[in-house]
Amino acid sequence: MDLGLMPVTVAPVSPTAAAEPVAAVGLELLLCPDCRLLQPAHRVTVPAEPRLATERCVTTLIARFQLRPDMPVTVLADGGAGWLPMLRRFGFTPGLARSGTAVAQRLREVTAPPGLLLAGDAIGRSAALPDLLEGIRQLLAPGGIAVFDLPDLLRVVEANRFDLFCPGRNAWPSLLVAEMLLGQHGLVVCGLVRPPGLLRLLVCHAEDHGKPVGSEVAARRAAERVAGLESGEAYQRLAEVVLETRAAVFDLLLAARRDDRQVLGLGASAAAARLLAGCGIGPGLLPGTVDAHPPWHGMVLPGSRVPVVPPEALAAVVPDLVLVLDGRPASEARQLLGEAGLWTARIAVILPKFQIIRAGTA
Repeated sequence: MDLGLMPVTVAPVSPTAAAEPVAAVGLELLLCPDCRLLQPAHRVTVPAEPRLATERCVTTLIARFQLRPDMPVTVLADGGAGWLPMLRRFGFTPGLARSGTAVAQRLREVTAPPGLLLAGDAIGRSAALPDLLEGIRQLLAPGGIAVFDLPDLLRVVEANRFDLFCPGRNAWPSLLVAEMLLGQHGLVVCGLVRPPGLLRLLVCHAEDHGKPVGSEVAARRAAERVAGLESGEAYQRLAEVVLETRAAVFDLLLAARRDDRQVLGLGASAAAARLLAGCGIGPGLLPGTVDAHPPWHGMVLPGSRVPVVPPEALAAVVPDLVLVLDGRPASEARQLLGEAGLWTARIAVILPKFQIIRAGTA
C-alpha cells in the first residue's frame, strides 16, 4: 500500500521554514502474509508526543480493577509517559522505566512488581517487540494489569482513513494480531476500552483466572473478521481506495486550475497535511486551506506548502470548489459554507468516499 511521500512533522510551519528542506519519507505499508501484521516497508525514527491520558481514562481503570493509590505502578517511558500527570493527580506515585527483559529483571530485584503497568503506544513504536512483551510479562505482578494503546485499525480501514497512517510507527496491529503477539509471551487481553481513535487493551497473565475475558473482546474479534482484517481482504480494498483517491484528488484540482476555478481546502490538521503531501498537492493546485485555529494563520502545511488561511477567506475568495481535508462530515462543511453564503459552491468530500456535492440552496 503506497501512501506517497509523507512529511515527518505535520504541524504548520512558517513560510520561511517551509522554504528549507523538509524531512519526508515514502510511506509504504506491507502486510505480513503469515500473521497479518501491517508494517512500514522502511522504518524511520520520529519522536512522538505522548498522548495525555484523561480523567475518564484513569477513573475507568480504577473502577474496573479496584485500583488503590498505594499500589506499585510503572509507566513505560517508551510509550506510556502520557499517563503520568493524571496518575499523579489521583494520588498514584508511578515509576518510569524503559522496556525490555534486562530492565525488567533489574527492577524485579530492587522494587515491588507493579500491579498496574502502562505501556501506552509501545507496541506500535517498539523496534524489538519480543523483548518488549517478554519484559512486560516478567515485570508485571501476578494478578496485575498491563495497558496498551493501539490505533483503532478497524475504524481506519472501514472509513478508508489512510491519512491517519504516519511515519515513525513500526507496526499497526489489529486486535487479532495483538492477541497473537501477546499470547506468544503468556499474556492475554481480558478487556477493551475505546477512547477516540484508540483501541485500549487491558492485558493480564494467561494464568490469571481471576479476570475473565470481557464480552467486548469477542465482539471486536468478530467485527475484525467480518471486515476482512484476518483474511487480508480489507487491506487489499484499502490499497485500491488509496490509489484511486490520490489520482482523483490530483485530477480534480488540475481540472479546476485549467478551468480557472477558485479552490480552497477545509482543515489544517495532521491528517490534512499527510493527505495533501501524499496526493502530491502544492500551492499551485490548492492556494490555501481554511482552519479556525488562529496561531496557524499565515503558516503553511509541511510537505505541500499549502498556506493556512482564516475562515474569512471563504467570503473573500468565494471558491467554486472546497475540499474537505480533515475528515469532517459533509454536514459540517455545508454548514460552514452556508454561514459564508456560499450556497452554490461544490464540496469535494475526499474520505471515506470520494464524492462531490453541492453546498446547498439559499
